[in-house]
Amino acid sequence: PLDYPLVQQMKGLFPALHLSVNGGITSLDQAASFLEAGMDGVMIGRAAQVRPWLPGNIAKYLSNATPITEPNNNFRSEILLRLVRSLHEFYGPVAGTRMARKHIVSQIEIFQPDRSSRQGILKSTEPHAQLELLEQFLNTAENQIAA
Repeated sequence: PLDYPLVQQMKGLFPALHLSVNGGITSLDQAASFLEAGMDGVMIGRAAQVRPWLPGNIAKYLSNATPITEPNNNFRSEILLRLVRSLHEFYGPVAGTRMARKHIVSQIEIFQPDRSSRQGILKSTEPHAQLELLEQFLNTAENQIAA
């Protein structure tokens, strides 16, 4: 794990050295605190996979614009389904279903899926079946949240 205090100490000792932090940054507040502390940049990794709007929000913060609010679950579901369809189309049926799994896992966690629902979606090897199971899961999860 990155030793953030050490990185900040190095920046203080070597102010001309360009230093960006990477690792574990999951929110606009975290990124802003590093930038306000004098870091030259932040790099967003897995958090951008789960929250793809995060880099844009950081860019808006840097340009003094108002960051967007977190999208609601319905919007997140629509984006996920569109992404999965695009992955199937771009990579083909075999690689597309495999590539889609990591995106599906990161996004459905907000709905706190039960093990059997999650496993069914992830074990699916056919694009149509994967999408159908994902749509069913998302529709059920959204209805439970709305209730």
